[in-house]
Amino acid sequence: MSIVSKNSFTPSQHITESIVYSDQPELQNPVFESLVRSSHYLFWQSDQEGRFTRLNPAWEKALGYPLEQILGKTLADFQSKEIAKRDKILFSSLLGGETFNGYETECISRSGTTVYLIIDASPIISVADGKCIGTQGLAFNLTERKKIEKSVKRSESLLLHSQQVASVGYYIFDIWTSSWTNSPMIDIVFGIDETYNKTMESWMELIHPEDRKEVSDHLYNHVINKHNPFNKEFRIIRKNDGTLRWVHTIGELEFSGNGSPIKMFGTIQDITERKLTEIALTEREARLKSIFRAAPVGIGLIINNHIIEVNERFCEMTGYDRCEILGRSTQLFYPSVIEYKLVEQNSKKQMSQTGIGTVETQWKKKNGTVMNILLSSSPLDEFHPPRGISFTVLDITDNKRADDALAREKERLSVTLRSIADGVIATDTEGKIVLINHAAEQLTGWKQSECFGMPLNSVFNIIDVTSRKPCQNPVQKVLQNKKTEELTSQTILISRDGQEKLIEDSGAPIKDKDGSIIGIVLVFRDITEKERLLEAIQNNQRLESLGILAGGIAHDFNNIMSGIFGYIELARDESNNQLVTQYLKEALKAIGRVKGLTQQLLTFAKGGEPVRKTSPLFPFVSETARFALSGSNVSCITELTQQIWPCDYDANQIGQVIDNIVINAQQAMPLGGTIFISAKNVTIGNNHPILSKGNYVKVSFKDSGIGIPKEILPKIFDPFFTTKQKGSGLGLATSYSIIHRHRGNIEVQSEPGKGSIFHIFLPASENALSISSSTNTISHQGNGRILLVDDEDIILKTVKAMLESMKYSVVCECEGSAALKLFKNELKCNPFSAIIVDLTIPAGMGGKELVKEIRKTDAEIPVFVSSGYAEDPIMADPEKYGFTGSLSKPFRKSDLMELLDKHLPAK
Repeated sequence: MSIVSKNSFTPSQHITESIVYSDQPELQNPVFESLVRSSHYLFWQSDQEGRFTRLNPAWEKALGYPLEQILGKTLADFQSKEIAKRDKILFSSLLGGETFNGYETECISRSGTTVYLIIDASPIISVADGKCIGTQGLAFNLTERKKIEKSVKRSESLLLHSQQVASVGYYIFDIWTSSWTNSPMIDIVFGIDETYNKTMESWMELIHPEDRKEVSDHLYNHVINKHNPFNKEFRIIRKNDGTLRWVHTIGELEFSGNGSPIKMFGTIQDITERKLTEIALTEREARLKSIFRAAPVGIGLIINNHIIEVNERFCEMTGYDRCEILGRSTQLFYPSVIEYKLVEQNSKKQMSQTGIGTVETQWKKKNGTVMNILLSSSPLDEFHPPRGISFTVLDITDNKRADDALAREKERLSVTLRSIADGVIATDTEGKIVLINHAAEQLTGWKQSECFGMPLNSVFNIIDVTSRKPCQNPVQKVLQNKKTEELTSQTILISRDGQEKLIEDSGAPIKDKDGSIIGIVLVFRDITEKERLLEAIQNNQRLESLGILAGGIAHDFNNIMSGIFGYIELARDESNNQLVTQYLKEALKAIGRVKGLTQQLLTFAKGGEPVRKTSPLFPFVSETARFALSGSNVSCITELTQQIWPCDYDANQIGQVIDNIVINAQQAMPLGGTIFISAKNVTIGNNHPILSKGNYVKVSFKDSGIGIPKEILPKIFDPFFTTKQKGSGLGLATSYSIIHRHRGNIEVQSEPGKGSIFHIFLPASENALSISSSTNTISHQGNGRILLVDDEDIILKTVKAMLESMKYSVVCECEGSAALKLFKNELKCNPFSAIIVDLTIPAGMGGKELVKEIRKTDAEIPVFVSSGYAEDPIMADPEKYGFTGSLSKPFRKSDLMELLDKHLPAK
């Protein structure tokens, strides 16, 4: 037998309208059934005796009983006799055919708490004879609202909010069409009307942007894909007024014959007031707990004339332990029963009139002494005093008042001292700590509450920088000399956790009004960073001098190597002896390594922008790492799981980074081991703190060494920071600088005893790999005249020979002014096809000045700049300064061919 309404069910129809029984199951309404199951409302049907015959799960949650223990019973079985008697008359009228709405009643839950309900009910009419055979209805659980009303009734604004019944409406979401329909209450909650386009996209637009993704993921991934119920609290932005509201949405899925979800039915409830109240109550509770713990007065709570809670201050004042007080009457503290009764009478009278009772009286401590107190009492609920009374107790005896005044003075002094940036410690004449400010707590690692009364040496542990021996106790030194004493600047403070800090400090006597010393005050500050900065400045000055020397040596060395490079390469090209040719090739490889070393020297000396070329990172990374590990007991394994994107990078600088990381890893594994190198393509979004959005190649170097302690991990990229006895502290700092000049990033993960992983991020190139990146050999042949300008005779001779082997006619000049004059003279009758000029010519016009003059006359002629200073910004971006291209000395004939083939037409 099923139950149906007299009329067909519509969203606006009241579900407690009188209904009739029918034997036609096909008349069941699945929408109605789903709404009943998922609703927060309590739905029931009962027989003529009032016994429940049908209930929804909301009854379980409301009363705390399983449904099977509620079915077959009447509502009166869960009510007090008084309430059951009152409700019996009303429910009898239902059997007479009447209906009623908005009736409030009470039940008792399984745990004994009162459950408040508001009920709509109607009779069930039999089809056969038109008689009433039972009742049905809906009840809404008002318990939480009742609790909120009682807890915040003193605040008028919260009272108004708490009296509003939560807005609830139903919805139907058609998954196939991604559209939804709803009851009118949903429109009110969301601030929309009938003209609003109700699609899933438009529904998502109403959700707060910060909650939108979470709700969407929950709907599609958790509910639709996994066939789970929808149950979510989130924020919305009302369409009509833009206000923020909280809603609670519940829904269940309807499935097609093949088990696919086709619709979701559910309810949406506006829970804004509840949310705001929860937040307010949580904050209020936290404040009250803090006040309760920190209050300088005794605080307690009484229920039924028995103490159920007191704070520590109350115990201190009375001399009783907490366990001796709880459960006792406050009569325990009164000298006489008469005084107790009198205070109780006066307090109750005042509370009934003003809500607060304040009485001065006397209490007796546990030890029998009497103290004068000010007792203030207030009911927890002024409309229902039996719920309990809170009280405070203030000792107002003369001695206590004096102690309180002194305590307040000490507190003011403590606040002042805690606001000072320098560390301050005050001791008595025996050297025991009586005060320590916040800065001193940070420097020593000890809290005021922990070190009060401790000897100074136990907290202020200082040693000499050089000898590492303990320094003289500052208190003793000041007491001996009876004046302010400045301690040596070479003093180290060892904190509680073992950290060492270089400090400056001084001690001074504290004197009373008679000039007698009553204590010592120490003032000290951390100068570790100051000294480190001074040391860094000195190191930088030394490095600047060293850099100038290193740069000059590298420049001259590159010039010499250019000649050696050139002559060996020319000899190789002219050699007909296969063995000699092979020897010359090996010599070129060795010289190529020397070239890389000079580039590292220049990078150390000058830094500068990288000279980037689009190239693949592998096998370059692997080969560089293996070369750095040559002869060691550490091996290197490269693992690549995908085709790695090419990057724009300076091979010499990135090689230096790889050397530093690999050598550090090798030194972290003194007994040998393996370094694992891996790489993958990654795309960085907008949430990275350093890297810009885009594509990157992430290269990782993993070792199984000793690892890096957590406390020094943030410092490893600092200049001059090292844990090695002979380390300079520049390797990782230089690597960090190089990677950042490549617009990348370097990160490290480490765990002591397990090893470290260094990650390098380099931007992926947007350029296609150049022909030079392939294995094709360039063979360039040209014609015309080339003007070669360099102050080194060996460069002029070798480069001239290289160019002539490519069929060019070469004219050499050793200085820019002469070259400019020759260029202008030959411009009309026999112009040059290109110019190759040294960037720096001592005591003469160099490339930078020459190209400016050339461009005034001829803007098209190719002008190439060469230099042993490969890190110079002009070499990194020659076009910016008017050049066509650049050649870093020492260069090979193939490098020259590649440059000319790119910019001069081949013949």
